[in-house]
Amino acid sequence: MNNFIPFRKENQKTILKKLLPETRILMAFIFALPVPFLTNYRIVSIILISVLVIGVIIRIELREILKRWIRLLPIILVFVVFLPFFNGTIEFWSFYIGQWKIIIYLDRLWFALWLFLVMNTMFFSFMIFFSSLSFTEFSHVRLIPSLFRSTIVLTLRYIPMFFEQNKKISEAQALRGKSQIKGIINRVRYFGYMLAATLVKSLEQSTKTYESLKLRGFGGSLPVFSKKVSVKDILIIVGCIIYVFLIVYYSQIYFL
Repeated sequence: MNNFIPFRKENQKTILKKLLPETRILMAFIFALPVPFLTNYRIVSIILISVLVIGVIIRIELREILKRWIRLLPIILVFVVFLPFFNGTIEFWSFYIGQWKIIIYLDRLWFALWLFLVMNTMFFSFMIFFSSLSFTEFSHVRLIPSLFRSTIVLTLRYIPMFFEQNKKISEAQALRGKSQIKGIINRVRYFGYMLAATLVKSLEQSTKTYESLKLRGFGGSLPVFSKKVSVKDILIIVGCIIYVFLIVYYSQIYFL
């Protein structure tokens, strides 16, 4: 479950390590936020390629990001795969399934392609720049209020423990012959039992973690001891804004 959390290891090297965590988060938003407002798929593709190139330059583990993308890909496809079949104006191709005529509309096909690129561009923008953060750096981000930052950190710690505990219970049940269960109702009951057992065990572990933190002086919030904003951070942020603006500006001239 280490692949679930989008943070680098503490000893993993990256060029962006010298920048403030807030700067890296702002870089992710600079590249991701304009994307849904860009209607030309070519411009979105250029931003996606630019983000991937930046990921290679700053030495991010793209293989780990690709693993997360593969897990997310079925959800993305659910959003886009049926769009070419509804509410179009230009008929591209049609075929029959029994008595039903299925029509693929060209304008909706292009829209599905655009939406697919937008979702992937935003995913890689956030993953690449967030993967340059370590777990410790993320816990010291000043852009997020202390209460929400503490909640996010504890949640990110809790979710992998939840899945790990669920895996152990599944393996134990399989060794006892409980994995071969027939019938939908029996399967629903089985998975409900597993979910409840996993949740109880995870909550018990979380309670122990919280109690140990309180004994060490944890007061419910994470103090921030971040460095001051440097000229380098400001130049990087301004440079990213100018770069994205130039991509959008010149792409509209050549592609529209």
